[in-house]
Amino acid sequence: MLLLLSLFSLLTILASISANEIKTDTASEQDFEELGLHYGKYLKEVVAALDKDQKFTETIKNMDAADIKSGKVAEQLKHVHEDVRKKLSELKYLEIKRLRDLATRKNEMEQYGETYHGTDKRKWRTLGASLSQLPEHLGSHGTHFDANDLHKLMVSATNDLEKIDKQRQEDLKTYEMEKEWQFQERIKMMNETEKQEAVKLRDQLKQKHDDHPKVHEPGSKQHFEDVWEKKDNLPKGEFNPRTFFALHDTNSDNYWDQSEVRQLLVTEINKLYDPNNPEDDPNEMEEEYERMREHIYKEIDTDRDGLISLQEFLDYSKKPEFKNDHGWEDVSKKEAYTKQDYEDYMKNREKMLRNTHGHYDPSYYANQPNNLHLPDWGYAMACWR
Repeated sequence: MLLLLSLFSLLTILASISANEIKTDTASEQDFEELGLHYGKYLKEVVAALDKDQKFTETIKNMDAADIKSGKVAEQLKHVHEDVRKKLSELKYLEIKRLRDLATRKNEMEQYGETYHGTDKRKWRTLGASLSQLPEHLGSHGTHFDANDLHKLMVSATNDLEKIDKQRQEDLKTYEMEKEWQFQERIKMMNETEKQEAVKLRDQLKQKHDDHPKVHEPGSKQHFEDVWEKKDNLPKGEFNPRTFFALHDTNSDNYWDQSEVRQLLVTEINKLYDPNNPEDDPNEMEEEYERMREHIYKEIDTDRDGLISLQEFLDYSKKPEFKNDHGWEDVSKKEAYTKQDYEDYMKNREKMLRNTHGHYDPSYYANQPNNLHLPDWGYAMACWR
């Protein structure tokens, strides 16, 4: 599905989707729903239909990523075979019917005061109350699928997925600020000695997290040699790019997809994180996987199709950059938020508590369970109990 892979690759969120999974109906629909696209199944089926038109897919190969992102690719619809265009119209008809059915059910539930608890709650939240206003991913109310429908679908998917990617970054920032805020709230209830001990312990845990073996730059020769030696149990001095690629091309299709690349990162991630250690945050570990994976694709995936081909890997292995290991700074070294961000968050957090409980009481957090990945200070002192 070249069009779909191209779309995702320019949004740098293919880290969340295995290209191998996209090829199966059930997996790809689930992936889209996880991304929050209520029209994910429709998008997948439209792309699958277009992928069957060889002339269209050949044209896509030569298009700039910006053209796909902007929806300009829709201009090529006029060259698509009549059978494919007929299939596209059938898919649009089913999508309109789906939206109408859901809108009707939603209106009925609102009318009778019922609460929806079905399996597609994510879809439910993003669906409009009716089709009186045309959904942004459709070009018209009519069932005929035209260039405007493809344009709107591509632009909507691009914009929606970019928003989701930005939200992921915002969520991480909020998560880190909440950790800091809860820590500060808890130490407010301590005497000066306890407070100093808590700060000291946190610093010690941070230092312990930072004390790890050198992390290789993802995608460097040194990184892959580590995998070759430690995971493949082969002599480091006998590293062979072609053999290495084949060993980790688990489905033997001559491409590395996102899940296969993720497996290559385990040796480096394990240097940084152990979910069983109090100093290592599993949420930050997941972010690290995504950052590393994005870096590898940026370096090796030259055609930006969301897959790393054998030829792309062999070509990259011959470049000087392949041997240049610049190391890697983990996410804890990056400033997740500014001082102003935190001050604003702190004010809003305290305001929210006042509005919810009628007052703001710092002692509330002194006795709360550790619901974020904060160190279990209790093993060193009783301040968290």
